[in-house]
Amino acid sequence: MPKPVDVLAPCYCAVTKLTIMAKQIGIVKITGMLEDLVFYEHPEDGALVRTKSRKTSEQMKASPDYQQTLQNAAEFTNSIHSGELLRKAFRPLLFPIADGKLSSRMNKVMLEIIQLDTLQDFGERMVQPGSAAMLEGFEFNCHSPLKTSFLAPYTITADATAGLIHIDIPPFAPNKAVVANGYVKTVKLVSGAATIDFERESYSNDFWKTEPITLDNEPVEPLRFSYPFQLAPGQVFFLTLGLQQWVHMDELPKKDISKRKYWLVRKMRDAHKMMPFTGGMVVVRVAIFGNSTRLS
Repeated sequence: MPKPVDVLAPCYCAVTKLTIMAKQIGIVKITGMLEDLVFYEHPEDGALVRTKSRKTSEQMKASPDYQQTLQNAAEFTNSIHSGELLRKAFRPLLFPIADGKLSSRMNKVMLEIIQLDTLQDFGERMVQPGSAAMLEGFEFNCHSPLKTSFLAPYTITADATAGLIHIDIPPFAPNKAVVANGYVKTVKLVSGAATIDFERESYSNDFWKTEPITLDNEPVEPLRFSYPFQLAPGQVFFLTLGLQQWVHMDELPKKDISKRKYWLVRKMRDAHKMMPFTGGMVVVRVAIFGNSTRLS
Protein backbone atom coordinates (compact mmCIF):
# COMPACT_ATOMS: atom_id res chain seq x y z
CA MET A 1 0.00 0.00 0.00
CA PRO A 2 1.25 3.55 -0.71
CA LYS A 3 2.34 5.82 2.11
CA PRO A 4 0.09 8.72 3.15
CA VAL A 5 0.23 11.72 0.84
CA ASP A 6 0.99 15.31 1.70
CA VAL A 7 -1.52 17.55 -0.10
CA LEU A 8 0.14 20.50 -1.82
CA ALA A 9 -2.59 22.40 -3.63
CA PRO A 10 -5.68 21.94 -5.82
CA CYS A 11 -4.74 21.94 -9.49
CA TYR A 12 -8.00 21.58 -11.43
CA CYS A 13 -11.65 22.09 -10.71
CA ALA A 14 -14.32 20.60 -12.98
CA VAL A 15 -18.01 21.35 -12.70
CA THR A 16 -18.80 18.68 -10.14
CA LYS A 17 -15.46 17.21 -9.13
CA LEU A 18 -12.28 18.54 -7.51
CA THR A 19 -9.04 16.90 -8.56
CA ILE A 20 -6.16 17.14 -6.08
CA MET A 21 -2.45 17.02 -6.83
CA ALA A 22 -0.41 15.60 -3.97
CA LYS A 23 3.19 14.62 -3.30
CA GLN A 24 4.29 11.21 -2.12
CA ILE A 25 6.22 11.33 1.15
CA GLY A 26 6.93 7.61 1.46
CA ILE A 27 10.08 5.82 0.34
CA VAL A 28 8.28 3.47 -2.07
CA LYS A 29 8.20 4.88 -5.59
CA ILE A 30 5.08 4.02 -7.57
CA THR A 31 4.11 4.84 -11.14
CA GLY A 32 0.83 4.03 -12.85
CA MET A 33 -2.68 3.67 -11.44
CA LEU A 34 -3.85 2.20 -8.17
CA GLU A 35 -7.65 2.19 -7.95
CA ASP A 36 -8.61 5.92 -8.22
CA LEU A 37 -5.04 7.23 -7.78
CA VAL A 38 -2.58 8.01 -10.60
CA PHE A 39 1.11 8.05 -9.62
CA TYR A 40 3.68 9.80 -11.84
CA GLU A 41 7.11 11.43 -11.75
CA HIS A 42 7.77 15.17 -12.28
CA PRO A 43 11.34 16.27 -13.20
CA GLU A 44 11.41 18.95 -10.48
CA ASP A 45 8.66 18.05 -8.01
CA GLY A 46 9.49 14.36 -7.81
CA ALA A 47 6.85 11.69 -7.16
CA LEU A 48 3.29 13.06 -7.42
CA VAL A 49 -0.17 11.56 -7.21
CA ARG A 50 -3.56 12.74 -8.44
CA THR A 51 -7.07 11.31 -8.47
CA LYS A 52 -8.51 9.73 -11.58
CA SER A 53 -11.57 11.32 -13.15
CA ARG A 54 -14.75 9.26 -12.88
CA LYS A 55 -16.32 10.81 -16.00
CA THR A 56 -15.56 9.38 -19.44
CA SER A 57 -15.07 11.70 -22.40
CA GLU A 58 -18.29 10.37 -23.97
CA GLN A 59 -20.28 11.19 -20.83
CA MET A 60 -18.85 14.71 -20.70
CA LYS A 61 -19.62 15.39 -24.38
CA ALA A 62 -23.21 14.26 -23.93
CA SER A 63 -23.86 16.37 -20.83
CA PRO A 64 -24.73 20.09 -21.25
CA ASP A 65 -23.29 20.69 -17.77
CA TYR A 66 -19.81 20.02 -19.16
CA GLN A 67 -19.93 22.15 -22.32
CA GLN A 68 -18.02 25.07 -20.81
CA THR A 69 -15.52 22.65 -19.29
CA LEU A 70 -14.97 21.07 -22.72
CA GLN A 71 -14.53 24.49 -24.34
CA ASN A 72 -11.99 25.46 -21.69
CA ALA A 73 -10.22 22.13 -22.22
CA ALA A 74 -10.14 22.70 -25.99
CA GLU A 75 -8.43 26.06 -25.57
CA PHE A 76 -6.02 24.66 -23.02
CA THR A 77 -5.17 21.88 -25.49
CA ASN A 78 -4.62 24.55 -28.15
CA SER A 79 -2.25 26.39 -25.82
CA ILE A 80 -0.32 23.15 -25.24
CA HIS A 81 0.05 22.55 -28.99
CA SER A 82 1.17 26.16 -29.56
CA GLY A 83 3.74 25.89 -26.78
CA GLU A 84 5.00 22.60 -28.18
CA LEU A 85 5.43 24.22 -31.59
CA LEU A 86 7.49 27.08 -30.16
CA ARG A 87 9.66 24.75 -28.08
CA LYS A 88 10.13 22.45 -31.08
CA ALA A 89 11.37 25.41 -33.12
CA PHE A 90 14.09 26.09 -30.51
CA ARG A 91 14.71 22.49 -29.43
CA PRO A 92 18.41 22.38 -30.47
CA LEU A 93 19.14 25.10 -27.88
CA LEU A 94 16.83 24.07 -25.05
CA PHE A 95 18.74 21.17 -23.49
CA PRO A 96 20.30 21.56 -20.98
CA ILE A 97 19.16 25.18 -20.57
CA ALA A 98 15.42 24.67 -20.05
CA ASP A 99 14.05 24.19 -16.54
CA GLY A 100 11.77 21.30 -15.58
CA LYS A 101 8.63 23.46 -15.63
CA LEU A 102 9.26 25.20 -18.95
CA SER A 103 6.28 23.57 -20.68
CA SER A 104 3.79 24.44 -17.91
CA ARG A 105 5.05 28.04 -17.67
CA MET A 106 4.87 28.48 -21.43
CA ASN A 107 1.42 26.86 -21.63
CA LYS A 108 0.17 29.41 -19.10
CA VAL A 109 1.35 32.34 -21.24
CA MET A 110 0.02 30.71 -24.42
CA LEU A 111 -3.40 30.31 -22.81
CA GLU A 112 -3.41 34.01 -21.88
CA ILE A 113 -2.52 34.85 -25.50
CA ILE A 114 -5.28 32.58 -26.85
CA GLN A 115 -7.84 34.21 -24.55
CA LEU A 116 -7.11 37.55 -26.26
CA ASP A 117 -8.33 36.21 -29.61
CA THR A 118 -11.45 38.11 -30.70
CA LEU A 119 -11.67 36.51 -34.16
CA GLN A 120 -12.66 32.98 -33.16
CA ASP A 121 -15.53 31.71 -31.01
CA PHE A 122 -14.98 30.61 -27.41
CA GLY A 123 -13.55 27.10 -27.48
CA GLU A 124 -11.91 27.66 -30.87
CA ARG A 125 -9.64 30.61 -30.07
CA MET A 126 -6.00 30.39 -31.09
CA VAL A 127 -2.74 32.34 -31.03
CA GLN A 128 -3.07 35.52 -33.08
CA PRO A 129 0.20 37.08 -34.30
CA GLY A 130 -0.53 40.47 -32.74
CA SER A 131 -0.80 38.99 -29.24
CA ALA A 132 2.34 36.84 -29.48
CA ALA A 133 4.41 39.83 -28.33
CA MET A 134 3.46 38.77 -24.79
CA LEU A 135 6.25 36.19 -25.11
CA GLU A 136 8.91 38.88 -25.44
CA GLY A 137 11.07 38.62 -22.34
CA PHE A 138 10.06 34.98 -21.68
CA GLU A 139 12.84 33.09 -19.87
CA PHE A 140 13.43 29.44 -20.77
CA ASN A 141 15.08 28.80 -17.39
CA CYS A 142 13.41 30.59 -14.50
CA HIS A 143 16.21 29.44 -12.16
CA SER A 144 18.90 31.19 -14.22
CA PRO A 145 17.42 34.15 -16.12
CA LEU A 146 19.74 35.56 -18.76
CA LYS A 147 19.34 39.06 -17.34
CA THR A 148 21.03 37.95 -14.10
CA SER A 149 23.57 35.50 -15.57
CA PHE A 150 24.87 37.59 -18.50
CA LEU A 151 25.39 41.27 -17.71
CA ALA A 152 26.97 42.50 -20.97
CA PRO A 153 24.81 44.85 -23.07
CA TYR A 154 23.50 43.93 -26.51
CA THR A 155 21.58 45.68 -29.29
CA ILE A 156 19.14 44.44 -31.93
CA THR A 157 19.12 46.09 -35.35
CA ALA A 158 17.46 45.34 -38.68
CA ASP A 159 18.94 45.89 -42.14
CA ALA A 160 15.91 46.18 -44.41
CA THR A 161 18.05 46.39 -47.56
CA ALA A 162 19.86 43.13 -46.83
CA GLY A 163 16.82 41.52 -45.20
CA LEU A 164 18.77 40.69 -42.05
CA ILE A 165 18.37 41.18 -38.32
CA HIS A 166 21.39 41.32 -36.01
CA ILE A 167 22.16 40.86 -32.33
CA ASP A 168 25.35 42.79 -31.57
CA ILE A 169 27.35 42.33 -28.37
CA PRO A 170 30.25 44.75 -27.79
CA PRO A 171 33.57 43.59 -26.25
CA PHE A 172 33.22 42.35 -22.67
CA ALA A 173 35.33 40.78 -19.92
CA PRO A 174 33.89 37.29 -19.30
CA ASN A 175 34.69 37.19 -15.58
CA LYS A 176 32.70 40.40 -15.09
CA ALA A 177 29.86 39.83 -17.56
CA VAL A 178 29.04 36.21 -16.62
CA VAL A 179 27.54 35.30 -13.23
CA ALA A 180 28.04 31.61 -12.45
CA ASN A 181 29.21 29.22 -9.75
CA GLY A 182 32.95 29.05 -9.14
CA TYR A 183 33.35 25.62 -10.71
CA VAL A 184 32.08 26.95 -14.08
CA LYS A 185 35.19 27.73 -16.12
CA THR A 186 33.80 28.24 -19.64
CA VAL A 187 30.56 29.31 -21.31
CA LYS A 188 29.11 29.53 -24.79
CA LEU A 189 26.79 32.24 -26.04
CA VAL A 190 23.94 30.85 -28.11
CA SER A 191 21.24 32.47 -30.19
CA GLY A 192 18.31 31.34 -32.28
CA ALA A 193 15.64 32.73 -34.58
CA ALA A 194 12.38 31.06 -35.59
CA THR A 195 9.59 32.14 -37.92
CA ILE A 196 6.39 30.40 -36.83
CA ASP A 197 2.92 30.11 -38.35
CA PHE A 198 0.70 28.92 -35.49
CA GLU A 199 -2.36 28.41 -37.69
CA ARG A 200 -0.52 26.14 -40.15
CA GLU A 201 1.66 24.66 -37.39
CA SER A 202 4.86 25.25 -39.36
CA TYR A 203 8.18 26.93 -38.67
CA SER A 204 11.68 27.65 -39.96
CA ASN A 205 14.68 28.26 -37.72
CA ASP A 206 18.37 29.11 -37.55
CA PHE A 207 20.96 29.02 -34.76
CA TRP A 208 24.35 30.34 -33.67
CA LYS A 209 26.85 29.18 -31.03
CA THR A 210 30.17 30.69 -30.08
CA GLU A 211 33.33 28.77 -29.35
CA PRO A 212 34.01 28.18 -25.63
CA ILE A 213 34.66 31.42 -23.73
CA THR A 214 36.99 31.14 -20.73
CA LEU A 215 35.82 33.06 -17.68
CA ASP A 216 38.87 35.26 -17.24
CA ASN A 217 39.54 38.96 -17.74
CA GLU A 218 40.65 38.60 -21.36
CA PRO A 219 38.22 40.75 -23.42
CA VAL A 220 36.01 38.95 -25.92
CA GLU A 221 35.91 40.46 -29.39
CA PRO A 222 32.60 41.98 -30.59
CA LEU A 223 30.01 39.35 -31.46
CA ARG A 224 27.26 39.46 -34.07
CA PHE A 225 24.46 36.93 -34.63
CA SER A 226 22.70 37.57 -37.95
CA TYR A 227 19.51 36.06 -39.33
CA PRO A 228 17.39 36.43 -42.46
CA PHE A 229 14.26 38.42 -41.68
CA GLN A 230 11.32 38.12 -44.08
CA LEU A 231 7.78 37.68 -42.81
CA ALA A 232 4.50 36.81 -44.51
CA PRO A 233 1.03 37.57 -43.08
CA GLY A 234 0.21 35.27 -40.19
CA GLN A 235 3.84 34.59 -39.31
CA VAL A 236 5.56 35.51 -36.04
CA PHE A 237 9.32 36.01 -35.71
CA PHE A 238 11.01 35.03 -32.44
CA LEU A 239 14.59 36.00 -31.61
CA THR A 240 16.47 34.53 -28.64
CA LEU A 241 19.78 35.01 -26.87
CA GLY A 242 21.23 32.57 -24.36
CA LEU A 243 24.20 31.34 -22.38
CA GLN A 244 25.35 27.75 -21.83
CA GLN A 245 27.45 27.05 -18.74
CA TRP A 246 30.10 24.35 -19.18
CA VAL A 247 31.91 22.44 -16.45
CA HIS A 248 34.33 19.53 -16.19
CA MET A 249 32.36 16.35 -15.62
CA ASP A 250 34.39 15.51 -12.48
CA GLU A 251 33.95 18.97 -10.91
CA LEU A 252 30.18 19.31 -11.02
CA PRO A 253 28.70 18.84 -7.51
CA LYS A 254 26.08 16.10 -7.59
CA LYS A 255 23.77 18.25 -5.46
CA ASP A 256 23.55 20.80 -8.29
CA ILE A 257 22.14 18.42 -10.88
CA SER A 258 19.68 15.53 -10.86
CA LYS A 259 21.03 12.05 -11.52
CA ARG A 260 18.91 11.72 -14.67
CA LYS A 261 20.07 15.04 -16.12
CA TYR A 262 23.71 14.28 -15.23
CA TRP A 263 23.72 11.14 -17.34
CA LEU A 264 22.10 12.99 -20.23
CA VAL A 265 24.55 15.91 -20.25
CA ARG A 266 27.44 13.49 -19.72
CA LYS A 267 26.77 12.24 -23.24
CA MET A 268 27.42 15.79 -24.50
CA ARG A 269 30.94 16.02 -23.06
CA ASP A 270 33.78 16.99 -25.40
CA ALA A 271 37.29 15.55 -25.71
CA HIS A 272 38.34 17.51 -22.60
CA LYS A 273 35.44 16.07 -20.53
CA MET A 274 33.74 19.46 -20.50
CA MET A 275 29.94 19.34 -20.67
CA PRO A 276 27.08 21.87 -20.63
CA PHE A 277 24.81 21.46 -17.63
CA THR A 278 22.66 24.58 -17.34
CA GLY A 279 22.28 28.13 -18.62
CA GLY A 280 19.75 30.79 -19.50
CA MET A 281 17.93 31.91 -22.64
CA VAL A 282 15.34 34.59 -23.23
CA VAL A 283 13.10 35.76 -26.07
CA VAL A 284 14.67 39.14 -26.82
CA ARG A 285 12.31 40.18 -29.61
CA VAL A 286 9.00 39.21 -31.20
CA ALA A 287 7.87 40.71 -34.51
CA ILE A 288 4.96 40.22 -36.89
CA PHE A 289 4.30 41.05 -40.53
CA GLY A 290 4.05 44.79 -41.11
CA ASN A 291 5.67 45.68 -37.79
CA SER A 292 9.34 45.06 -38.52
CA THR A 293 10.28 48.73 -38.18
CA ARG A 294 10.37 48.45 -34.38
CA LEU A 295 13.38 46.16 -34.76
CA SER A 296 15.66 48.96 -35.93
